[in-house]
Amino acid sequence: MEVDDSMALQERRPGPSSVRDGGGGAGPDVHQPMLEAVRELVRHGVEPAERRLVRGEQLILPHTVPDRWISGRAPRGVLTSHRGQASIPAPGALDPHSVIVRSLDGRTLRPGVDYAVDDVWGTMGLLDAATGGCEVDYAYSLLRIDSVVESATGGLTIVEGQSHLTTPRRPANPDGARLVATVFVPYFGDGRDAQVLLRRDAPRTVTVPQQHLLASTSARLRAGEEVRIVCWGDSVTAGGDATSDRASFPALVEHGLRTSGADARVTTVAVGGSNSAQWLGRSEEARCHWSRVAEARPHLVIVEFVNDAELDPKTWPGLYLDLKSRTKAIGAELLITTPHFTMASMMRFGHAVVDTDERPYTRFLRDFCHSEQIALADVSRRYEHLALEAVPYQTLLNNGINHPDDRGHALAAEEILACMGRNTPRPEGDES
Repeated sequence: MEVDDSMALQERRPGPSSVRDGGGGAGPDVHQPMLEAVRELVRHGVEPAERRLVRGEQLILPHTVPDRWISGRAPRGVLTSHRGQASIPAPGALDPHSVIVRSLDGRTLRPGVDYAVDDVWGTMGLLDAATGGCEVDYAYSLLRIDSVVESATGGLTIVEGQSHLTTPRRPANPDGARLVATVFVPYFGDGRDAQVLLRRDAPRTVTVPQQHLLASTSARLRAGEEVRIVCWGDSVTAGGDATSDRASFPALVEHGLRTSGADARVTTVAVGGSNSAQWLGRSEEARCHWSRVAEARPHLVIVEFVNDAELDPKTWPGLYLDLKSRTKAIGAELLITTPHFTMASMMRFGHAVVDTDERPYTRFLRDFCHSEQIALADVSRRYEHLALEAVPYQTLLNNGINHPDDRGHALAAEEILACMGRNTPRPEGDES
């Protein structure tokens, strides 16, 4: 197998000549002159996305019609990594028009006749009875975040970042320079279609303390008594794509509480791919039983179900009233989290920079918790704030779809702790 990095700057997909402001709109304000200066700099100074060409990668393709990440097999270059193991393909990273498939005897297979490719997910499958062993040539792209920094003398400079399949980070500021904006270069971006996010605010929590809605838990914390907490949810609660169990948001909540002197015991009760309806007796999934929550005898139940966004909205009120009733019946208090951001298509948005979450499920949770007087950790609002911090939210999704990386888990933990009145401010200068 051969990987040709020289294609990075020569091969590029044509894109629109436009620069997008992701910092909450471009209405007239004190930031407008700086935004225009950054836009002018970006128009002339952004390198295209890195593109890699792979030749002769050996794959055993299944006899199936590829369907997203569910069926088919993706080439190794576009596979995300979770705890050191290859995971699912990054959506949009493969150039489907670059794919050439050959049988091991050298015969070039015909697209749409001998094999098929999922244009978004890069999975491939054979359509005839040919042997599964193949050689594949393909090109794929990486994401990148560049920084626009201002020197002590007021000059603006672009600092190029390191490319990554799903989670690039912005480069460190040069000594004495101030971050003004970031430039997000998407897959196959030609530099002219980069998205500019003007930095308007520093990292911070957005959830207000709500100890009055967690009176019993708060009293136990103040008295130094043991507080048993259950974090209940889906794959994100189970750890998502955190690099270790200790980096998952339930573990970070426990750590934050114990660091502040609390005798907190956090238990994770979660199943990947599940939703609240399954746990409340509407599924045959053996592991999804409310009894697992009840048996932990929690004082507080923290709920996270991003998968509930895909349920019929008509079912949400009944489900969450049932959830509230069951929690009360076991003598526990309730804290609900709004969902983190997922890939743009899942959120029904046509662009990648989102500073307002208008998902019906998010609106429902905010309204429900307000009307029912339930504590709400607004993780979604925190993701909205990322646009003001010049952080492209999608670069926190390790699998490119819906699993946050360590930074995303940290954001969720910070909002939950803020809801409990236990803010954990980041060290000065920490902009991660």
